[in-house]
Amino acid sequence: MTESSLASTRLVRVMYGALLAGPLIIVAALWYALGNRLVIPALTGPVGYLLCALCAGGFAFGVLWRSRIPARAPGESPDAFWRANLPRAFALYALLEGVAVLGAIIAVLGGRPYTALAVTLVYLGIMLTFSPGRLAGE
Repeated sequence: MTESSLASTRLVRVMYGALLAGPLIIVAALWYALGNRLVIPALTGPVGYLLCALCAGGFAFGVLWRSRIPARAPGESPDAFWRANLPRAFALYALLEGVAVLGAIIAVLGGRPYTALAVTLVYLGIMLTFSPGRLAGE
């Protein structure tokens, strides 16, 4: 591997790791600070369910967005692959992180910390499925 392909691969892995850790840190901090205290009562009714449905739709859209990132062609260097697909991968990871943070915050502020844990576990499962190594076919 050349130095530039190592730099591209390293860049995408650092980006992935940072976006992977963000929701975990936010959920842990909110869970520690709030526990299962109800902060916003409106989030226990239809508004909360609507926002949770929005988050589920965001996860589904992220899974569909994955099809916009093609598999690495045989003989294609990792540097060329990431040069062409890094913006799409970043959009995918950022979308999934945003949805996870939104869903977790809604759940914790609505007094449902275990729902926040479930949202985070779904997020982890999707992110591990779409890891940089799997996207690049390594």
